[in-house]
Amino acid sequence: MNEIPIAFSKAYAGLVSNINNPLGLTVPAGDVSALVTAIEKMIYNSGQLPLPQAFEYLRQALRWDIVVKPLLEFCLTPEFAPDKGHYLTEAERISRDKDAFLGQVVRDKDAFLEQVIIDKDAFYKQVISNKDAEIDRYHQFLPIRAYHWLKQLLGK
Repeated sequence: MNEIPIAFSKAYAGLVSNINNPLGLTVPAGDVSALVTAIEKMIYNSGQLPLPQAFEYLRQALRWDIVVKPLLEFCLTPEFAPDKGHYLTEAERISRDKDAFLGQVVRDKDAFLEQVIIDKDAFYKQVISNKDAEIDRYHQFLPIRAYHWLKQLLGK
């Protein structure tokens, strides 16, 4: 397998610029002239870069049985994080916010319904009051109406 040197931005160059086993050269992000220089250096001085050893180290370090070992150990002896319960998870935070929001919706609904009942009761009182006033007015004029009705009946 041929090893190809890598020119990479320093922003993400942890693997490439490993001090003990460099896989290539790093350059500042956006620095075109540094990239050109690094590429030329790798082309013309490829014998000076210890790439076979670096790639062999990486090949060994990233073997599946080594990479999966910490996960396997955790799965065989799981433990809760020491700070479990000290911080809200995103789901718990959303749930808490949802509960607060729904609580406010219920309080607003209850206040609205209470106001509707108060307004309805006031409206019914006004209707009854108007009806009673109309009946009283009708009763005031009833004797006069009865007199006129009797007068017409008797023809006088």
